[in-house]
Amino acid sequence: MIMKPNVLITSIAAKIPLIKQVRSALERNGHFGRIIGADADENVIGAYFVDEFWLMEPICAWEISTFVSSCKERNIHAIIPTREGDLPFFSEHLMTLRAHEIYTMVSAQEAVQVCMDKWHFYEKVISWGIPVIPTYRSVDEAGRNRIVIKERRGSGSRGVTVNVDAAEALTYVAKMSDPLIQPFISGKEFSIDLYVDCVGEVKGVVVRERVLVVRGESQISRTLSHPLLEELCIRLVKKLGIYGHAVVQAFEQEDGTVLIIECNARFGGASTLGIRAGVDSFYWFLLESRGESLASLPVIKCNQTVTMVRHNEDIWL
Repeated sequence: MIMKPNVLITSIAAKIPLIKQVRSALERNGHFGRIIGADADENVIGAYFVDEFWLMEPICAWEISTFVSSCKERNIHAIIPTREGDLPFFSEHLMTLRAHEIYTMVSAQEAVQVCMDKWHFYEKVISWGIPVIPTYRSVDEAGRNRIVIKERRGSGSRGVTVNVDAAEALTYVAKMSDPLIQPFISGKEFSIDLYVDCVGEVKGVVVRERVLVVRGESQISRTLSHPLLEELCIRLVKKLGIYGHAVVQAFEQEDGTVLIIECNARFGGASTLGIRAGVDSFYWFLLESRGESLASLPVIKCNQTVTMVRHNEDIWL
């Protein structure tokens, strides 16, 4: 009997909605077997929602040959990295994994490096003529307006200081390794989910407004039609060379102008709303991992409002 290949999700932590969406894609695809969830912490909640838990050393500690062997032992054919810190390893070894028929939903190395370096990202995006939030290397350059301070290579909202004046900013900057300064903007905050296929075409784009944000993650989100943001983000991910799922963060100012903030080259915390609205990223990736083309699929754009509320839930085992 031929065993169906398995899917690996890395750094599962408590990403239960993500795991459930992967399972839905798996069941609809029909060609895959089990979900194997990996994490460096043996007590993660996600372990209760996968078919097999793999207690894994931090991905950066692996030799690629050993990792490939471990994946083959588990009959893993497709990998979905879920943590920003996992992306450099998988992008570096993308072609090696593919040579062993292990397919990863990750962008090429250069795209990952640009997205993880906020200064490099800013320089690239402004050179492409895409509106991006002004970014400075020092408080003096930023002027006297209210400002935001973040680490050049920080992830999510970690280490971000919001809405301080120049004098306050100097105190925070002194404690940071490589700070960047941006203006504090009041207005609407958006996340844009996109899926780019293996030939560089955007198969789906959904704009969602971040209505309530807690610790950097959207707890209440709603989708909406925003043609300008859709067009800008499609241009952006094509220029970056993104593959798979990406999340672009953007602001719309009170005068209607929009500014790109950053691009995360992975599935986001509230990206399950993007799937609900039509960006079927995990299903599409699983199709592509089997060599199937998405060319016949139409580009998906959301034409109705969908609201998502994220909350904690108790379960009994």
